[in-house]
Amino acid sequence: PASLGARTIVRPGAVVSRSVVWDRCTIGDHALVDQSVVVHDVQLREGSRLVEAIGTARSGAPATLAPPGASHPNQRPGAGR
Repeated sequence: PASLGARTIVRPGAVVSRSVVWDRCTIGDHALVDQSVVVHDVQLREGSRLVEAIGTARSGAPATLAPPGASHPNQRPGAGR
């Protein structure tokens, strides 16, 4: 089972399972959300995987979560090293 908030869009081929997705989110094409919570205004890009995690937006700006190994559009240079 899954719970989807108002104005949330699940794109073709995406799977949302055992998760809660709050309002105004977009789950990209072929993305996977499993055993997770996605808060308001989060955009999961195509092919993203969110498993046993919490997807959040910071400072009121929409967050874009990228697939594993992809360059993240919100990442600062040198972050995560």
